[in-house]
Amino acid sequence: MFGCAGQNVDLDDEIVVSGEDISNVYAEGSRLLWTTRAHSAATLRGCDTRDCPGTVEVFDTALWEYPAVSLGGGRAYWLSKEALRTCPVTGCSGEPVDIIHGPVRDKWSSLVGDESHVCWSDFDASYCCPSSGCGAAPLRLDPPPALPAFATLIKDGYVYSRAQSMEHYSVQRAPLNDLAASTVIADHAWLFASNSTSLIVANEASLDRAMVCPFEGCAPNAPSLPIGLSAEGNSIPQFGADDRHLYWIEQEPAPPPSPAPPGPHATPSPYGPEVYVPGKSRLKRCALSGCSKPDSVLRQTDRVLQFALGSDDIYWIDWEPSGKGSRIRRAKK
Repeated sequence: MFGCAGQNVDLDDEIVVSGEDISNVYAEGSRLLWTTRAHSAATLRGCDTRDCPGTVEVFDTALWEYPAVSLGGGRAYWLSKEALRTCPVTGCSGEPVDIIHGPVRDKWSSLVGDESHVCWSDFDASYCCPSSGCGAAPLRLDPPPALPAFATLIKDGYVYSRAQSMEHYSVQRAPLNDLAASTVIADHAWLFASNSTSLIVANEASLDRAMVCPFEGCAPNAPSLPIGLSAEGNSIPQFGADDRHLYWIEQEPAPPPSPAPPGPHATPSPYGPEVYVPGKSRLKRCALSGCSKPDSVLRQTDRVLQFALGSDDIYWIDWEPSGKGSRIRRAKK
C-alpha cells in the first residue's frame, strides 16, 4: 500500500565540520569520517559524532585527490597513494594495516568492506582480500571468462557486484570463500543501495522505479518505489538507504556560462572570463513501505553535494555561505 503524496520536509540541522574543502563524507553508527582536498591530495579525518570538535583524528594525509573510502563492520578502508589501508572506524591507535603495499592506481570504480573482508574494482578487474592482508595475491572476483564485475556491497559472507556485458547489466552475488560460485540475483538491473534487510535495485530499462528485494534475489513482482526525475536532463549521482527510507540526490544540469563576475561558488572558465555555476542538487527520499511521490528533504539548501546516513542522523556536504570551502551539516532523520 502506498503512502501519502510527496511532501517538503525541512529537518532541523546543525553544522558539524566547517571551514575546509570537504570532498566526501561517510558515517557508520556514531562515527563520522570525511576527506578534505588540498594540492592534488586528500586527508582522511574522523570523529565521534557525540563530540566531533573534541574527538577529531587524522587517519591518513596521503590519499588521492578523489579518494576511495568505505566503512563497514566497524572498519574503515581507504586508498592512499602508497597502499590500500584499513583501521577501526574508532581510530587507528597506531599505524593502519596495509592490505596491499606499493603504489596503487588512483582510478578505482568501487571499494567496499566489512569486518573481515574488502573488495575493490579498478576498471580492469575486481578483487577481494581478508582485512588482515592479501597474502601472496588478491583473489579475482571476476576471473575470465566471467563478465567484468564491480563490487558494490559485502553482506553476511557474500560480495554483491554489478556485472556488465555488451548488452545489459545484472546484479550478482558470490560467497567470499568461493568467488567463482557467482549467481545472478537480478538480471537487467542496477544495484542502487541496501539496508539491514534488503537490496534496492532498478531495472535498467526503467530507472524511474526501484525494487526492494531480499538479499537472495528479486522476484518479478517485487515491490517498487518511484524515483522519477522531476525534469528532463536531471541526474541522480548518489543513492543511500536505511531501514525506513531510500534517499537520493537529484542534480540539475549546470546553467549556461555567465559573463557575470565570479560568485562565491563559481569556477572560472579556462577559455575566457565566463564563469560556471553548478546546477542545483536536492535531497529526496521515499519510504520503503511505499510512497506515491518522493519527499523533498532539506529545502533549506539546494546544494547537497553528498550525504551519508548514520544510525539516527543524516549528514550532508554543502557550501559555506562565504563560498570559501564547504561544511558538513547534520539533522535527525
